[in-house]
Amino acid sequence: LRDLPVSKTEGTGLKHLPIMLYEIVKHLYGCDAREVLDSWGCCIDLIRVTNLRRDIIAEYKKCEGDHERTIKNVLNRIPRGNVSDIVGLLKLWLLELPDSVIPLVCYETLMQNDVVKGLRLIPVENLTSLLCLCKHFHWLIKEFDLVSVEKLFSLDGDVPLYHIFARHRERQPRDVVEYSKIVAHILCDEKVYGALEELLQELETQTIEKEEARILEEPVFTEGHTKNRRMPTLTLEKLNVRSEEDKFVPRPFKTLSAEPSPTKSSSRSRSNSKRL
Repeated sequence: LRDLPVSKTEGTGLKHLPIMLYEIVKHLYGCDAREVLDSWGCCIDLIRVTNLRRDIIAEYKKCEGDHERTIKNVLNRIPRGNVSDIVGLLKLWLLELPDSVIPLVCYETLMQNDVVKGLRLIPVENLTSLLCLCKHFHWLIKEFDLVSVEKLFSLDGDVPLYHIFARHRERQPRDVVEYSKIVAHILCDEKVYGALEELLQELETQTIEKEEARILEEPVFTEGHTKNRRMPTLTLEKLNVRSEEDKFVPRPFKTLSAEPSPTKSSSRSRSNSKRL
């Protein structure tokens, strides 16, 4: 998530939040909550979502590379009743990330039911996106109830809902069931959400302190100091330039010295030597 374009909105963690995730989740808050909840339980309509992604690419060219304006324009053109397309677009975007929001490095620790320790392994960019998604699911819980939201993670489908947020390489069926419960707990539990917020503030404080320490360590040159500094002199040896005395002598082919090749003696000279 580090290389994705991020939101320009000020706030804790928002400077690391991808524009795509921020704009889609913000748009869903204005949609019907029941339709949003049902859309999370539906399979992705790849044809409709792929067409929607094609519209985003075309709009991106029209907006001359403005990511935020591109997403807003496309979302505002979608009819109000097509909430499943918007949720499907978000699902597909999450699935196409190089690593999931809950990265693979957390898998072993989370499977040991040590959620807090496992989440400490998450990079700050992933942590910001995870908080945004947690807030979205907490909104659904307030609109309905915890059971209705957690039930989404137990539904059968082409792609299990937990796999959209956390991917792993294990293929044991028992692990799928257990990991699905862990991901649902991370996204829906209020205590986990509070722990994530504290962890994000801690990481941002550490980042600010490191940046301040780096600035203090950089040498500061005054105007007088820069004037008195001697520029390094460049000699012919440093530049690897030949002087006038070192004339270039072309070397004949297939010889190891630069001396000219001996000329072949004529037949007349050989006959004279025989007479002698």
